[in-house]
This record gives sequence, structure tokens and C-alpha cells, in this order.
Amino acid sequence: GSGGGGGGGGGGDGATSSPSAAAAAAADAADVATAAAAAHIDYLPAYKYVPHSLSANYRHVAGIAPPVDRFCHFCKTGKHHVGGPVWIAPLHDEQFVQRVLQHVNANKQNYTHSERLAGMLTLLGEELGDVPLYYTVTSLNSTLRISPKKLIHYRSALVAAGYRVSGSHCSPVALKTDAPADFIWDMMRSAYAETQKTGSKLRPPAPRTAAETLLAAPPAVVANFTVRSDARPPSAALARFPPNPTANWGPGSRAKGGGGG
Repeated sequence: GSGGGGGGGGGGDGATSSPSAAAAAAADAADVATAAAAAHIDYLPAYKYVPHSLSANYRHVAGIAPPVDRFCHFCKTGKHHVGGPVWIAPLHDEQFVQRVLQHVNANKQNYTHSERLAGMLTLLGEELGDVPLYYTVTSLNSTLRISPKKLIHYRSALVAAGYRVSGSHCSPVALKTDAPADFIWDMMRSAYAETQKTGSKLRPPAPRTAAETLLAAPPAVVANFTVRSDARPPSAALARFPPNPTANWGPGSRAKGGGGG
């Protein structure tokens, strides 16, 4: 989902004891409805915090959820599951992130991994604050069973279509964007069609699967995957995520039973 979170409930540097701020925080969370096969999320807020019409105060009103059917609108086969609540307000105080980044850059000698800290803080500063969740290219490609393009190609397609996009501090393959799910799947259909043109062998989607439904129609909008310089963030040139602890790191060999009695 989108996908993929002002002030994280706290635009300042510390906690607050304000009753009104505590009440407002209830509007910063929502349940979500998602169909895993189509990697799409609808947000179901319990409350909205809106200005009172007769005073300078704010008041709670019931949240208005999007219409969600039992089955996913996109894949038609996956049932919606409800989870949450999740935080839907911005996660980071941008001014605080920038102050920490300036501190790290000015005191590199004090931090063993100063370059990686600076890279992650730069990424946090780029992250879209009004988009709570994100997609991963691995999940999107897995649904259609195609080999993924490089992340920059997907970012370029989103920017070319007029949408905003960022990464996420949670995953190196994240796409956090304000693009609607309709365009996300048009983009993935376009990627599938391009893969077919290259002569790569693609297994036809299995019957009655999300992939079969999603690929049944051509994309309404053909995505442009030409690499754009404005789709490449400054953090891309920096170390961000921790490296593997050892060479060829991954699952080890299966344990063997001992021969002892």
C-alpha cells in the first residue's frame, strides 16, 4: 500500500500535556482495509478533528470512510481485510531532522557510522509526510510475476505522470507516493508489456488470480520509464541502510541431527 506518514502528532521537540492536543491525536490514526494480492490500502479514520463553526475551538466528528466492497476493486479476487490502527499523520518533525543532520555532519568524529546516519537522516528529510504507507517494488512485481525494473525507473514514471514520490526509511525498495492505485497498476501493466516486448519469457497468469484480472485490460495510461534526473533524490548517492553483516549473508544450511545417543 501507499504506499507508501503534520508533525507525527507533535510538531515540536517534546511531549505535550495539552488536553486538546491529546484529543486531536485520536484523528491521527486510522484502521486500514487491504487486499494483499493487489497491494492496495484504503484508510478508515475513526475521527476527524475540524474547526468548530461557532468558536475558535476544534471538535471531533465521525470519520468518513471510502466505499469498500467485500472484494478488492482491482484484483476482484482478494477479500478486504481490516487491520490497524496505523498512524496516518506525518512521522517526522522536519526541522528536528535537519538539526540532527547538521549536528552529525559537524561531529562526524563522534559517530562510527556518521555517513550512514547522515544518509538515513537525508532520506527522512525527503520522505513524503502526508502519505502514511508505501508500496514495495518487490511486492508489486511479485503480483504480476515479472522481473523488477530498477527503482529509479518506477520513480521516473511516477514523476513523469505528475505525481510525487519518495523512498521510505523502512525499506530500500519502497515507493511512497500520492499516485492513486489506478495509476500504480497502469504502471505495472506498462512494465509487464515492456517485458513482453523484450522477448523475455513470461508465464501466463494462473486462472482466477489477481494477476489474471489485473492484466486482462491494457493500461489506461502508459507509463514512461525513461530515467529522469528530478526523480533521483540526493539520498540515493549516500549510504543509508545497514549492509549485510558478512559476505554472502543469508539463510544458513539446514541443521543436521546429531549422532549422539
